[in-house]
Amino acid sequence: MYSLICSILLCGLDFGSYNINQKLLSVANKGYEYAKSHNITHSSIMIIADYSQPSVNKRLWLVDMESKQVIANSYVAHGLNSGVNFATSFSNNFSSKKSSLGFFVTHYNYIGSHGKSIKLKGLEKNINDNAFKRGLVIHSANYVNENTIDNLHRLGRSWGCLAVDRNTLNKILEYVKEPSLVLSYYPDAKWMNKSKLLI
Repeated sequence: MYSLICSILLCGLDFGSYNINQKLLSVANKGYEYAKSHNITHSSIMIIADYSQPSVNKRLWLVDMESKQVIANSYVAHGLNSGVNFATSFSNNFSSKKSSLGFFVTHYNYIGSHGKSIKLKGLEKNINDNAFKRGLVIHSANYVNENTIDNLHRLGRSWGCLAVDRNTLNKILEYVKEPSLVLSYYPDAKWMNKSKLLI
């Protein structure tokens, strides 16, 4: 039954259960098809963060784009200087402590100050191509949980990384075994009109 619901969702018939809007899904599909056709990734797994939603929403999805299944849906923090509960400002600049938009690919796993983490490489020139040198990664953080939301009415914030809870990170590590696509989404017309992955 769960697989059926997920399949319907990704076919564009029902988005209510997961708060995935159709514009985001269209962007994700276009980017995924570009990445496959240009040998950027051969993995069907994709990580999607919807920064048009507030941090109190479960706005991160781990999706199998071929089987049309949502594997996980959870919280994700945005950058400290991107906004408070809503992320409204994004940057590719060093020391900005802001999230970056666009498409990334997972590069390799390592153990850092937040434990197991996944390095990201930005695929979009002047949008997120400094991600690797900025140290933008997917990592777990103790400020990504419902207790933080209850106390602050928002999640804690990262320095630009996609920060998730430990269980979500473990699920991502379980499924991301080879370079996989990551989308940090916000309906920014300048990015979407210039993105080579969306042509």
